[in-house]
Amino acid sequence: FQMVNNAEKQGLIKPGDTLVCPSSGNTGTGVALASVVKGYNLQVLYPKKFPEDKAKMMKALGAKVYKSAVGVFPRSEESDVGMGVALRNSPGLHTIEQFYDPGNAQAHIENTGPEIWEQTKGKV
Repeated sequence: FQMVNNAEKQGLIKPGDTLVCPSSGNTGTGVALASVVKGYNLQVLYPKKFPEDKAKMMKALGAKVYKSAVGVFPRSEESDVGMGVALRNSPGLHTIEQFYDPGNAQAHIENTGPEIWEQTKGKV
């Protein structure tokens, strides 16, 4: 949710826009949930080795799911990340770039980290 919230605050997206999310799993799931709640269309780009059950779940949440090549350079146009970069400047599309978006780290600093610390009673 953090990366979507930040993009909204920056005026980069508005409900009805299409989010593009290169993902190999959990980030795509989180963005799919945020898209449903906040009224965005979603295209998820994932490697062919991606578990089919996650793809089915994202489709059930309304996402369009596209498979990318496996074993290619991460920034090549055939990779999930490369496909997202290629779509970055398309009108009405906004690419959620988990590896480059500071909001991704921010979410872990503000939420995930403290949750893990609390649940493990500081024994990490």
